[in-house]
Amino acid sequence: MRQAVSSHKKMRNILFILLLFPLNLFSQEYPRIDTLSFGKNVKEALLYQHYCQKADTILIAKYISDDTGNHIYTYQGYTSPMSERTTFKYENGQLTNIIKHRYSSSYNDSIEDEMWNRYFKILSKGENAETEKKADSLYQAYKLKYILIDPEKVSWESEGVFKNEIKIEYDSKNNPKVYHIYTSTMNGAIRLDMIFEIVYNDNGDIESKEWTDIEHPNTIKLNAFKPNTLELNDSIKVLSGNIRTKKYTYKTNLVLIDYFLNKKKTGMEKQIYNPVKKKNDIIVMNLIGDTLSYRTESFDLNGKINKKESIIETGYDGFGYGSDSVEAERKDYHYDSYGRINQIVDYLNKKEYSVSIYKY
Repeated sequence: MRQAVSSHKKMRNILFILLLFPLNLFSQEYPRIDTLSFGKNVKEALLYQHYCQKADTILIAKYISDDTGNHIYTYQGYTSPMSERTTFKYENGQLTNIIKHRYSSSYNDSIEDEMWNRYFKILSKGENAETEKKADSLYQAYKLKYILIDPEKVSWESEGVFKNEIKIEYDSKNNPKVYHIYTSTMNGAIRLDMIFEIVYNDNGDIESKEWTDIEHPNTIKLNAFKPNTLELNDSIKVLSGNIRTKKYTYKTNLVLIDYFLNKKKTGMEKQIYNPVKKKNDIIVMNLIGDTLSYRTESFDLNGKINKKESIIETGYDGFGYGSDSVEAERKDYHYDSYGRINQIVDYLNKKEYSVSIYKY
């Protein structure tokens, strides 16, 4: 959460907001470039989410492709108070710009502000089963008050509000090498927020990744909360101006990754591939060997991923950053006869929780 401030009073307010929300933006693999290709014959794909316990299925997103199969638009917000459109631009067949706009009515904004004020007042009394139940009941009640807006009917050029943009540069071998990430401040000003750089070795493998967080006057970025709680960390991390680096070393069926924060080593990662089981184990540790996360990826005979599992998840990454973890403990991937993603089944507490359904 970012804000520019001009007075001590505003600073106190902004600090409260920064401390209130766990910071998800700085996950180690940000930016995540979510472009999808379903083949040249598919101009439109729909993503539905089915929640197993509620027996409820809702439209989450619509993906639009051009005649060449390039993903050019994503529409989101069919069942939420805020609509979004993401635009993907290409030059000479290469993705160069990703621009996201949002839209919400003033009525929905006022309802949302009122809801969140009451929501956090409930949770401020302590996180327990009773307060979480009250907060969820409040959230469900306010959902009924929103006026839903079809994102495809928004006049985005005139009504859309800029949210963020990613500009991508390529090296001489057509590998993406630099990402400039722009965001908007609360007053609508657009500014460079982060630079993400990738260096490749002579084999074309990634040698290093580096995230440079751009420092701005009168702006504070904090990582304040422990993952998945409103409990403060033992020490609050100031993120402004930080440089995070990952350096890769390759061995047979093994990738070793060292994590650095401002050139100081903070953690390590192992990616161990078993070619017989077609399985990849991904283990992230801190410097004293504590496991921060342990995930697995399994692949079918065609190399398509068919299962992901989260064995250990503390919410902290190899840089020491914490964020709320919303990953399912297991994901099963299913494909249609054309090899296109068909369903993704999420499991929670060893039971089917939700199903992502793609329709073409």
